[in-house]
Amino acid sequence: MARNSGPSLAQVSHDLVLPTVPSLTSSEKVFSLREENMLAHDRRGYHRFQIIQVVRNDRMVEYSRDLGSTDNFLGVGDILLVSLFQDSVDFVMDEAERLREANHVKPYLDELAETSTIVEDAVRIEEQKQLLRKRNSRTLPKGL
Repeated sequence: MARNSGPSLAQVSHDLVLPTVPSLTSSEKVFSLREENMLAHDRRGYHRFQIIQVVRNDRMVEYSRDLGSTDNFLGVGDILLVSLFQDSVDFVMDEAERLREANHVKPYLDELAETSTIVEDAVRIEEQKQLLRKRNSRTLPKGL
């Protein structure tokens, strides 16, 4: 199974210019995968890109895939997976997707924590128990 990304252009990768490839095979071994937000090819906004490094003909090359507007990835940070040729393209792409989804859940959990009243409820219940103990210290069961 081949994955296509469009025209093959050289890309700058952390001060290193690597040649690009138009497609990858699903079983090809990967050196690394990274996802980051970069200026879109049309220069009209920022998109999230997935960049996979593999070796072809004894040369390190990159495959770049545009994942879409950064608006679809709010709260998701950069991802870097270093495989060192241990894992296949499909595996690292699935792992990146799993990490992306985990990052999407964190803002939701943070929002829930902000609106949660569980701590206040627990404190209020303990205060009510203490008040009952003071008022009825002789008639309450010992476990309360």
